[in-house]
Amino acid sequence: MTRVPDHISALAEALSQAALKPARIDIGEISVKVKRAASKDTSPPAWQLLSGSQDYELTIGETPVRLSIQFFLNPLGHYRIFAFAGSGMTLSVNLTTSEDADGIISLTQRIKFGEGRGHDDAAAKSIRQAKAAMLCDMLSRVGITVTDNMEVELGTFCAKTRSFLDTTPERFLRNFMAVALLKGHFQGNKGFQFACIPRFDDTFPWKWSSSEKLRAKLVPNKRGAKGQRAVPLGLRFHVLLRDKVCCLCGGSPAKDGVDLHVDHIKPYSLGGLTVLDNLQALCSRCNLGKGNRSDARFATPAG
Repeated sequence: MTRVPDHISALAEALSQAALKPARIDIGEISVKVKRAASKDTSPPAWQLLSGSQDYELTIGETPVRLSIQFFLNPLGHYRIFAFAGSGMTLSVNLTTSEDADGIISLTQRIKFGEGRGHDDAAAKSIRQAKAAMLCDMLSRVGITVTDNMEVELGTFCAKTRSFLDTTPERFLRNFMAVALLKGHFQGNKGFQFACIPRFDDTFPWKWSSSEKLRAKLVPNKRGAKGQRAVPLGLRFHVLLRDKVCCLCGGSPAKDGVDLHVDHIKPYSLGGLTVLDNLQALCSRCNLGKGNRSDARFATPAG
């Protein structure tokens, strides 16, 4: 068996030991109760690094759904964290290409859909774009960071300290599973869908306009002229290492279970640059409250 790199084993250990208390996944106003699922295999294979520790059962509507979070080396030689929900895989995060020389792993994944639409390529593209835009908009509204390139930022893990810098293992798992369930809903072929969320199938005649005016309304972070909004991994690490807690309320991942976002002090949409002096750590609630309505530089609360 291939030797597992130290940074991968450190992350796998942190996730294996995480316990969801309370046992639920919150997606905005939607709260889905979950319970640990009995392993289908009394001896999980060694290549499954989470060893069945993050397998759950839940009900959406009246449909029972099994949700399994797995972590393994895929046939292409990449370590990935996978979410299998209902009848198939809904989401995965590639770790092999997101680790830097200091053992910092950025857990990010671009939102995209791959299904076709019969022989109508234009309709297929329209549906895929609509699903991705709608999903990203929903995620940004519930406090999950989505970049201008439709990449979901789920956390930053430091192998040296064997800990997350901006979230907790439990919060990472909750957010990862929330994204996986929503994406599975929009995929429409996983055997479950939420009754209260729009769906896209042959009964829904979605017409997509690619105009920038409409895209600016749907996509959370529009690309601007002064560089990209997305904060590079190394720069993100320096901001989190410097601030450690929310610069406005003082909330921390370890003590308060909050997610830390890297915020543009002068909003990116108003011309703020993605440079160290224009970045600060804010928890998801403070960051959503600030939005692009302020350019205040908050000092980290004492104590």
